Amino acid sequence: LVLLLLVTGIWLNLTWVAVASGKPVSSLGVALLLSGDLFLFGFIAALARRLLLIRRNAKSHLEVSTEQQPELYAFINHIAGMLGAPRPKRVKLDAEVGLILRPASWRDAISGEGPEVIIGLPLLYGLSARQLSGVIAHGYAGYSREARLGGYPLLSSVDRWLFNQTGLGRMAAAGRVRSASGLRALLDKLLRPWDLLVQGTFYLIYRLISATTFEVSRNVDMAGDLLSARVAGSTEFRSTQFRLRSLHYGQINANQELMGSWRSKRLSDNFPALVVDHADTLQLSLRPRLIQEMEELVTPLTRSRIVDLGRIVNVEHTQEEGACFLLGAAIALLRDPARVSKAVTLAHYRYLGIQHPDIYSTQKVQSLQKAEREKARRHQVFLGLERSGRIV
Repeated sequence: LVLLLLVTGIWLNLTWVAVASGKPVSSLGVALLLSGDLFLFGFIAALARRLLLIRRNAKSHLEVSTEQQPELYAFINHIAGMLGAPRPKRVKLDAEVGLILRPASWRDAISGEGPEVIIGLPLLYGLSARQLSGVIAHGYAGYSREARLGGYPLLSSVDRWLFNQTGLGRMAAAGRVRSASGLRALLDKLLRPWDLLVQGTFYLIYRLISATTFEVSRNVDMAGDLLSARVAGSTEFRSTQFRLRSLHYGQINANQELMGSWRSKRLSDNFPALVVDHADTLQLSLRPRLIQEMEELVTPLTRSRIVDLGRIVNVEHTQEEGACFLLGAAIALLRDPARVSKAVTLAHYRYLGIQHPDIYSTQKVQSLQKAEREKARRHQVFLGLERSGRIV
């Protein structure tokens, strides 16, 4: 940003000198100076607009207290106790597929005090309690003494901020759903070319920072894998990674379906469950693709994948039995999940720019793909019974 402002100042100064000197300037020179001024002005305006929108449209979370969700807090505290890690300062929920442990402040990042835990509700709906314990344990790898000495909490925060600026995260979906009108719509159209250029610039910076910090992140990931195996078991690690990746693709499909639901004014009042519906539909068809992703070599340019085969082999080599033996779905840890999911879903819709989503989400809307999957499964069961002669 400093370099950009320096270049802008130099260019504007050249323009001013050329105009104020009184010397004749060719039409081509004037055109070049004015086009340069226009380009720099548009780029700075788009940059300021993107930074302002990112700050204004910060990710919204539903914070839950110990009194509201005592089982969830006890679960996370128990995992932290097994690892000798600090207990979380607070727990927040959102509608994204993922789990983040981040410092509540810069001081906490340096001192290693308890983080705030942000859990995506699709994980609670889509994972078992034992799988979720491994994911939480993996997140605590960033709070080890070695990770703090390597500056990992700070590096991960910078990476996350740059990724948000690229428009590849939630801002991409927000831009598709949010509709503007009047002067704002005109401004969006005018700044569109510069906005794409700003996104590309942030993407290049993000890739550069990610590549230079690859070794640090890789070591923390490997340490997190072993912590996950200690808590959830080595054999659970591979299936958890498959499930996380299928949930990721399920969220992509759910976001695409959301566009049609928004236009027809029929929104699901439980978006996280909708994500899991799509993941269940895709899981079998995705398996060859997920295996191929795991077999590919992980480099600084392919770090977007969850895990690779080398890390799986490293974990399964340890043959950890695991310390968490809770059975059942992780959603059982949550009190009144329907109410919590609706609150998180409405906040997610508002973030995406849907005005008054509570009006359109009064009834549950089943995923079309889930209905088709159920129909296909019933058909397959019927064919199997018919072949075996077990039709009554």
